[in-house]
Amino acid sequence: MLKSGKVTACILMVLLLFACETKNTELPKTPNPTPVIDVPTLEEPEQILLGMAVFSPVEIPYFINNPLEIKEIDETESNKHTKQYFQISGLVDKTVENRINHAIKSLYEELQLYTTLQKIPPYRGIARAMPEGELNYDSSISMWPTFNSNNVLSVLAHGSVYSTQPALQTSFDFTVCETLNFDLNTGTLFSLENVFTNDVNSLEIVNTAVLNKINEEPMFSITLAAPFTGISHEQKFYVTNTELHIVLDYNNPEFNIGFHQEIVSLPLYSTEGQIAIAARFYNKDNAIFINKSAEKRLLSPPFLNKSLERDSYQSDGIEWSISLYIPEDMPVQLTEVMKQMRVDKDGSGAYLAQKDPINSIEQKLRGDFIGRYITISNDLFVEQRNGRWERTVHVYTRAGEPVTLKDLFIPGYDYVSLIEDSLAQAFIDHGLENTEKAMITIANLSFEPTDTHLSFTTKTYEWSVGVEHPLNFQIP
Repeated sequence: MLKSGKVTACILMVLLLFACETKNTELPKTPNPTPVIDVPTLEEPEQILLGMAVFSPVEIPYFINNPLEIKEIDETESNKHTKQYFQISGLVDKTVENRINHAIKSLYEELQLYTTLQKIPPYRGIARAMPEGELNYDSSISMWPTFNSNNVLSVLAHGSVYSTQPALQTSFDFTVCETLNFDLNTGTLFSLENVFTNDVNSLEIVNTAVLNKINEEPMFSITLAAPFTGISHEQKFYVTNTELHIVLDYNNPEFNIGFHQEIVSLPLYSTEGQIAIAARFYNKDNAIFINKSAEKRLLSPPFLNKSLERDSYQSDGIEWSISLYIPEDMPVQLTEVMKQMRVDKDGSGAYLAQKDPINSIEQKLRGDFIGRYITISNDLFVEQRNGRWERTVHVYTRAGEPVTLKDLFIPGYDYVSLIEDSLAQAFIDHGLENTEKAMITIANLSFEPTDTHLSFTTKTYEWSVGVEHPLNFQIP
C-alpha cells in the first residue's frame, strides 16, 4: 500500500562493490574462512544451520530494511593512505550491538596490518613478486554494509596496496578482502548454508555456479591450478540486495587468481525458491530494534540474468538498432508480447519522420522480475535534430496477466488523488506549465514498481530545442 506522496526525480544509481572476506576475535563459534580471524570452524554439520528452519519454495516479494543507524568513521591520514570503517547503533540488545561493532573494528585493525605491510597476504608467488627494499606505495581500507535487511547485516571490507617503480617500469599491488555476515538477533556469524533453504545442497549449487563461470565465460580471469574439489561451508561470501557473491582468493588454492580476489555471483531471485535469507533470521514479532522499520524493498534479479537478442540494420538512410533483454524465466506469452513491440521501418517509427528527418532509431525492450510482478519497458531513442526519447512500461503478474494501477492498492484507498498531487508537484519541480499538466491523465501514465518506489512516466516533452524526453516522478 502506498501512503506517502513524496515525489522524487527518477534517478537510477548503480553501486559498484568490491569483493571481500571475514574477521572477528570475540564472536560465538561460527564458521569463518579468514585465517586471521579467530572464529573456530564448526565441526558438526548439524550445527551449521542457524535461526529458523526454512524449506523451499520460498517467495521473497520484498525485504524489510533494518532500522539501524550506520556511522561512518574516516581515519584517513593522507591522500596516499585512506582508511574508513563504520559502526552501528539501533539494536535493543546493547551486548549484541557491542559484539558486532567490536568485530567490525577488529577486522578494520587487522586490515591495517596488510596496508602497512606488516603482513603480506598468502597469494601464490607474492613473496617473489614483491620489490626489495623500502616500498613507496599507496593504500586504502574501506568497509561498508552491502545488505542490511530482515535482521541480517552483511559487511564487506577491502584493503589494497599499490606501488609503481618508474625506474623499473613495473608496478606491484594486491588486495585483501574480508566479509562478515551477522544474525542481528544474536550477533552470531553465519555460514554460506544459511543463505539457502534447509532442503537443498547449498554447496553443490555454489560449486555448479563456480564451474559454470569458469567453463562458460572464456574471458573470466580464473584458471585452475589443481582439480576443483568444491568449496566448504567455510567459504567466504557476502550478500547484496540482488545477489549472493562468492569470494575466491588465497583460501581457494586450486585457482590461479594473481594477487586479487575473484567473484562468482548468484541471484537471490530464484524460481525454485531456494533462498532462505529473508526468512531464516526474521521474526516480525521479535522487536530487536529500537525503532520500527517501515521501509520495504522489492526483490529483483540482477540485470545480467537475461539473454540478449539484438538486430541492427540500415534502411533508407536510417540506422536501426533493436535490443531485447529477456529474463531467463520469462513466461513464453510475455516473451511474445515483447517481440510484438519491436519497431520497424514500415510501422512504428515511420510517423516520426513527419517532423524532422531521422538519422537513427534505437529501441531497447527489457523484461524485469520485481517482487510479485513482471515489467516490460519499451524505450525508443530517435536521433533527429538532437534527440527524442519515448518510454512506455507494461506490468504483468507472474502468470502473465496485465496489472492495473488499481491492482497495486488496497480497496478503498484514494490512489488517484495521491498520484495527481504527485504529478502536480513534479510539474512545479520542473517548471512546467499547468496547461501541459492538464493534458496528462492517470490513464496515459506509464507506471512500474521499482525496488523502493512506484515510478511514473508521462508523455514526451520538448525540454530544449530539439531535445525531447518524458517526465518521470516517483511515489515511495
